Amino acid sequence: MRHSSFAHASIGALCAFFVVGCFDDSGLLDHEMVGQDIATYTLSEDEKVTLDSLTNGRPTILNIWATWCKPCVDELPSLYHLQQAGKINVVTIATDKNKEAVTEFLDKYKLQGLNVYYDPQGRKTRSELKALQLPTSFILNASMVVQGVKKGYADWMLEDIQRKVFSLTEKD
Repeated sequence: MRHSSFAHASIGALCAFFVVGCFDDSGLLDHEMVGQDIATYTLSEDEKVTLDSLTNGRPTILNIWATWCKPCVDELPSLYHLQQAGKINVVTIATDKNKEAVTEFLDKYKLQGLNVYYDPQGRKTRSELKALQLPTSFILNASMVVQGVKKGYADWMLEDIQRKVFSLTEKD
């Protein structure tokens, strides 16, 4: 029995390490977009909505995702809950081939309140934001300057991750 408890504790610690470890500080500042002002970035080809028109001068997470991307699917509920909590603006850009697939996905997972825009096959986000991996999240300060870029999955509801995000968004 003692071995079983030790094994469970070890597995739990290992899982916690990997969940928190998914948000590694070392890669946040390595992206070529860090330091770039993207306030006038238009969110999709067909809708000429700029990023700054949606954010009301508040720090924002801009997330690039797709319905076929498992880490993206796993991550979106935490972004939705973070947005619903009002802690930070969340804007997402779906990069699927088919816009209807995105709508069906949002309905299925009850994520209709998420700010979602559409970039067919990710052409615009790849060329202009250099988002070459999914998911990719841009952490923006209130002036819409990129303070960090997170490539890969993150559970945005974890307090440690939120502390890191908020410390980045306080920079000018």
